[in-house]
Amino acid sequence: MPAATPGGGTTPDATPAGPTAPGPTAAAAKTVGGTATGATTPDATAAGLPTGGTSAGSPTAPGPTAAAAETVGGTAGDAAPADAPTPDTTPAGATAPDATAAGLQTAGTTAGSPTPDGPTAAATKTVGGTTGDAAPADAPTPDTTPAGATAASAPTAGTTATGAPGPAAPPPVAPVPAAPAATAATAAAREEVARLRGGEPGALAEALERLATAATQDGDLGTTAVALEEAAGVWDRLAEPAREGFCLLLAATTQRLRGDLGAARHNLERAAAAEGLPDGVRRALEVERAEQALALGDAKTAYAGFGEVLELLDAGQDGLVRARVLGRRAAAGIAAQRWHDAAGDLMDAEELFTAHGEPDEAEAAALGAALAVAHAEPETAERVWAAVSATAPRDGTSAARRGITGGRIALLAGDAALALGRFDAARQGALDAADPIAYLAAVSETVGAAEALGDDATAYARLATAWVTVGDLLGAEAGRALVRPLLEQLRERLGPTRFAAARTAYEKRPRAH
Repeated sequence: MPAATPGGGTTPDATPAGPTAPGPTAAAAKTVGGTATGATTPDATAAGLPTGGTSAGSPTAPGPTAAAAETVGGTAGDAAPADAPTPDTTPAGATAPDATAAGLQTAGTTAGSPTPDGPTAAATKTVGGTTGDAAPADAPTPDTTPAGATAASAPTAGTTATGAPGPAAPPPVAPVPAAPAATAATAAAREEVARLRGGEPGALAEALERLATAATQDGDLGTTAVALEEAAGVWDRLAEPAREGFCLLLAATTQRLRGDLGAARHNLERAAAAEGLPDGVRRALEVERAEQALALGDAKTAYAGFGEVLELLDAGQDGLVRARVLGRRAAAGIAAQRWHDAAGDLMDAEELFTAHGEPDEAEAAALGAALAVAHAEPETAERVWAAVSATAPRDGTSAARRGITGGRIALLAGDAALALGRFDAARQGALDAADPIAYLAAVSETVGAAEALGDDATAYARLATAWVTVGDLLGAEAGRALVRPLLEQLRERLGPTRFAAARTAYEKRPRAH
């Protein structure tokens, strides 16, 4: 069985008996175009795909549901209930959020975007004498979650297109949400660890692994890393090199996803020095080594590293493992601007996913190939995208992914108006999937496209609407934390005068009655 990793994927080959690997998290979530803060997930399949969070040029592959944002949804806008104003309308007598309400222009700082292992409340600190609450009475009407839909429990972070033409300044990047408060499972795991200290070491190590799993599911990657490192130390004292090495591998991956590349490298080297590791763990360490090179911006080394892993996988190896490593090499290829090589890897991955009954990942890989080749041959990319989009999307996630990919392809072809429509379709798809972070990623893309068209009012309107919509899905506090930085970025790009004019133009738009 492949070993699960903190990124929610698999490492090549067998998992040594014992550690229950952490599952996907908001901090390590997969996105629309990549992983947050330069960290890429170990198994990410589709480079350049709309589905999760990565840094420039090293996007990650889609995962299930919220982790793999996908798109097209019939309408370009997000429907509001019959008794509510339309999404781009401020209720009568109300004012849309401005710099002050959004926490901007206050003592030179914003409330701060959340960190992967910090509380969401990080964005609620008082700024400029106010709590920074999103104006409940003066906010625009939110986009509406379809009846029966609920917010995703593990939303994915999203990023804007890399290298796509747009406004002079970089397009807005949706921040990664902070870890939520510890769940009952994590609290119980902590109590178990405390209870077993001083007892049988093996039982303690396994309890630490369970704590790591629970903490990762909470998005608390700091606790995950500490627990895995301690478990590795216990396994070392018990002369269990396979268990030690695997815990260190997961600790290295976790630290990389947190952005602590120094700690990630330290854990990787500790794991590599362990004796008696199974071949599967050794190969997984080489995957992590390539991931770290990619996170450091060394795409050439990363590309070669993933290639070496592919050579170690024989023909009888799990095809899904091979497909995911191909996706990671494609990510490195995109970072190195090896567009055709990346597209070729993704098409190979698409065939493997299809053969193994993974239609969502197959579609994501095909879309990733289209986006990669769009940098060199936009017309070819458009044909591939059209072929994928010729069938009805499986769900809102699929619609969101298609819309974001199609929009990015349109931007690369210089058609910002077409891109705006596709990104709006992605917003609807993400909303249908009740995926607030995919929704916010699509909003970020629409802002960039609107700015490319010189339409400041639309750029502002999308963020003003998202201010309340994301709050409805995740809670007002989280909504503020996620949208406030994007409003600040827009204000910085436009300047105070244009920002104020965009807000005024938005408020003067005709309202539904």
